[in-house]
Amino acid sequence: MTIIEQLLQPSPGLTHDIDADLRDVLSLGPATNPLVITPRLSPPRGVIELADSRRARLRGRLVEVWLSLWAARSGVRPTVKDLLDAAGVSDQYRDVVESFSSLDPDSRARLVADLRSHLSVLDGLLGAPSPSVAIDLDVRRRVVLAHGGGELRVRVDVVVSRQGQRGLLDVTTSPLDHQIEPLALTALADVAVGRRPTRVAQLSTATGDVHWIDVDDALLDLALATLRQRSEVA
Repeated sequence: MTIIEQLLQPSPGLTHDIDADLRDVLSLGPATNPLVITPRLSPPRGVIELADSRRARLRGRLVEVWLSLWAARSGVRPTVKDLLDAAGVSDQYRDVVESFSSLDPDSRARLVADLRSHLSVLDGLLGAPSPSVAIDLDVRRRVVLAHGGGELRVRVDVVVSRQGQRGLLDVTTSPLDHQIEPLALTALADVAVGRRPTRVAQLSTATGDVHWIDVDDALLDLALATLRQRSEVA
């Protein structure tokens, strides 16, 4: 069973109306605080060596291009050249081609070898999407917090849905830390705009690990508590 099929399996889901809880931490008005909360915490500056960071960014962007071709159900396994060709005809990814060309030969070879490994993991875990599954990529949520507390900003790489089931998938090219809070915040942002996700997951193309969890009352309670805590700390 692929990850997509697992995300769309029936789950208990939410058992109570959380609108009152949402009104306590979310706002309909504009944000007056520059605080921005995201599911992923940024790594400390200086932790990642610059060249590795540049290659990692390009790797992540090319993985996004791969997901676009996968979601289009092209039925082929794109090569790195195919990804660069696809990026070159898209305004959104044209900078990827320029950045790739500017790499020195050694860095370029390292990136290609690394990328092939990550794409092999993706291909094996996602498989070919079923025609009955609706797929949306790069879904962004921007939710204003109550009392001028800033914003919760979430980017979901892949959203899949079928027959009342809805799954959220975050794809990262880094190893997983298996923290629940990022998944909880991702689910909360989707719920806040009127959606009802049933499962949320994170996939690492670096290791092939997958961490998913049902979206239930306990998960959203954790998300609300996390929002309050981060707002107070900031």
